[in-house]
Amino acid sequence: MRWIGINEDGGEFVYNGGFVNADGWIPNAGWTIAGGVARLVITAFPIDNLLGQDIDFVQGETYTIDFDVTEINFTAGQDFEANIDDTSSFPNVANALGHYSWDITAGNGITLPGLYFDTLGVGNIGDVIAIDNVVIVLPESEIFVDLGFGIEEQTYYKAYDRVAGGFVQHYANRSTSSNVMFRME
Repeated sequence: MRWIGINEDGGEFVYNGGFVNADGWIPNAGWTIAGGVARLVITAFPIDNLLGQDIDFVQGETYTIDFDVTEINFTAGQDFEANIDDTSSFPNVANALGHYSWDITAGNGITLPGLYFDTLGVGNIGDVIAIDNVVIVLPESEIFVDLGFGIEEQTYYKAYDRVAGGFVQHYANRSTSSNVMFRME
């Protein structure tokens, strides 16, 4: 079970991660958002092409980012990365299609933008990458409890709580004997 990160307004951290349109995204030169993907074609130098979204991350909190690379042709090799808060970087995306997922701890809390994808100033004119299904998933942990009617799977996750002014731990339970899902807070 995985939990999508929820922001202080009750929505997902990443707005429009399926790229239905360009809403919520800040695309620099070379990026187009259409047909459910964000696509970069490097057309000129300098080539430090950012695609980002203003998201406030909590310094020291760990997040998991998931996204798909649906098209890629980078002649310079590994020259694309994802970042949180400008100081924390994910490993570079290899020159390969697929699903990418990394855990990362937020750095200094700066949003410029908070989440961004970057070509690192490396690449060649004509290089292409397309991404889709961008989500931020909060970390989880599982424990198992015997409640007498089957093993109970308990997963906890963190969500932003406006009243508390920070992340609060919540619980979700599923009985393996009945597959009934319920939440405890």
